[in-house]
Amino acid sequence: MSDRKNRNTENKAQKAGTIQRKFSDIRTSETPIAVITSRPTSSMVIIVCVAILMISLNALKYVGWILLVLMMFSFAFGKNNKQFSFYETFMLIHALDDEDLCWKIDYASIGKWKLKRSWATMSTLSIETIGQYGQHIETRCWNYHALQEALMQTVPDKKEKAAADSAVSK
Repeated sequence: MSDRKNRNTENKAQKAGTIQRKFSDIRTSETPIAVITSRPTSSMVIIVCVAILMISLNALKYVGWILLVLMMFSFAFGKNNKQFSFYETFMLIHALDDEDLCWKIDYASIGKWKLKRSWATMSTLSIETIGQYGQHIETRCWNYHALQEALMQTVPDKKEKAAADSAVSK
């Protein structure tokens, strides 16, 4: 019974243009346009620069050393998994907790997307698919600018307009 239910769910997802698959099951001859990883490299570089500045100016010297050691440790040993892969006709959203699990989303099935920036935590990407079984997919990411650039390159016309833009147009 559960196998039948899983096939039914997969059929609905295929009609919506979104498929949850093992990464090894996705076969394509395309090379990725962009790959976005989970490590917040730019934030880490800024913290390292601030730590070096603190050490060189003797202002909170020990805090600077602690920050520097922590950032170098996280840069050297922290995970840097693939989080998004963009291809010519589809994108993959990789699960951070399972390296082989991903969601394949065809660009044609994307109704709208919205990327919300957060200064204190990870940014949030919301995607709504169209079709008979439309889905709402939401994921979080550290690399806001790289993700926005890749989305604007692949599906710029599907970006959700801000509330202020729609109020002005009325």
